Amino acid sequence: MVKRESPKPWEPLLTQDDERLLATAVALREGLHHWEEWTQERELTTGRVTPLVKKRWETLLKKFVEWSHDEYPSRATKQLAVEYKKHLLTRTSRTGKPAKQSTVAKDIRDLSAFWNWAKRHEWVAVNIWEGLARGLEASNKTSLPSRELVEAADAKAMEAGDLIYLIQRFTGCRKQAVCGLRGRDIDLANGLIHFVEYEQEGRIRRLKNGQEAHVPIHSRLLPFLTKAKDQMPHGPIWSQQYKATEQSWGDRYGDTFPDKYGFNSHDLRRIIETQMAEANVSPYFAFYITGHRVPGTSKVTQRYVRPTAEQLKRFVEIIH
Repeated sequence: MVKRESPKPWEPLLTQDDERLLATAVALREGLHHWEEWTQERELTTGRVTPLVKKRWETLLKKFVEWSHDEYPSRATKQLAVEYKKHLLTRTSRTGKPAKQSTVAKDIRDLSAFWNWAKRHEWVAVNIWEGLARGLEASNKTSLPSRELVEAADAKAMEAGDLIYLIQRFTGCRKQAVCGLRGRDIDLANGLIHFVEYEQEGRIRRLKNGQEAHVPIHSRLLPFLTKAKDQMPHGPIWSQQYKATEQSWGDRYGDTFPDKYGFNSHDLRRIIETQMAEANVSPYFAFYITGHRVPGTSKVTQRYVRPTAEQLKRFVEIIH
């Protein structure tokens, strides 16, 4: 609706709603796509996308279009991307702390991935974010927790029978992988823990990159699993660790872990990977235990380079 003629000619004649409708009409005429269409189309053409990843896409793109005041991302220019980078670097938190360069770099890389997708699908001609993350500082690498701290945590977990900790401790798996285990995945007969994907009891279990694994049970872990096995449900063991809105496992456990043990749960994974490296275990073989992919490794290489069952058991026993 047009406003009544104002005696002040510098005042706009269109309401904000009218301006929004006009902008939408222009975008449709030009064949542009709304930012919500970007996330919907990317999900459709990417294949399997978890709710957590989709939420990340939506949040990332929404923040950019709200800042730019243009809901059609393909109109954004390289100069606008540069200005947004400056905005991200100069913003402060509620406590007045500046943004971490590593966080800004991640946002820009994720936006760049979005524009690469749009470029492949001919929604944009160029990737306006290309190169903008270069030179930004990476996140600081923290040192591993001391041996004394880990031994104290081991003793505490063993006394409490914290199987989530102990399975992470002697496999190097991610917290999501262990928290989604079912009783049937603890295979005492064959001495294996099966990390597999499934849909059961209204819960969906997905693994990073779809990497399923069948890891031998460490000799120090075996007594605890043997003792607990009869009490385990056939389905998910720790169903309370499931977050349905994101189809993810283990966030609650990960949040409480530092207060309980004095370091992050992911440090257990770093410890195992370090021990494997120190023992000169080939990263191609360690992959079948920790699932940590060797950068640049092709699927062909992974298909042909496989440890035997005996080697895999020996590699697991290296963990100490």
